[in-house]
Amino acid sequence: MYRKISRGFQITLPPEFRERHGLKIGDVIEMRDEGYSLSIHPALQTSSQNMATKLIELLKQSPADGVTEIPEERLLNVLGNEIETS
Repeated sequence: MYRKISRGFQITLPPEFRERHGLKIGDVIEMRDEGYSLSIHPALQTSSQNMATKLIELLKQSPADGVTEIPEERLLNVLGNEIETS
């Protein structure tokens, strides 16, 4: 499938690509230069999955005495680090 680069160096992703990958207006994508090719990946999905994984890890680390709350500062730190790296 071919796409033409328009003004502002923009391309339009075909509807079947957007639907297959669940892309919506405002989503973040990651572009990678892979030598002789360029790849595009949905970055937000990966970031969301990483955040979910890290939150699950935090919940598993809660004290065994029945306390299930995670200190807000610790939670925000984990989320902040994940958002900065995405």
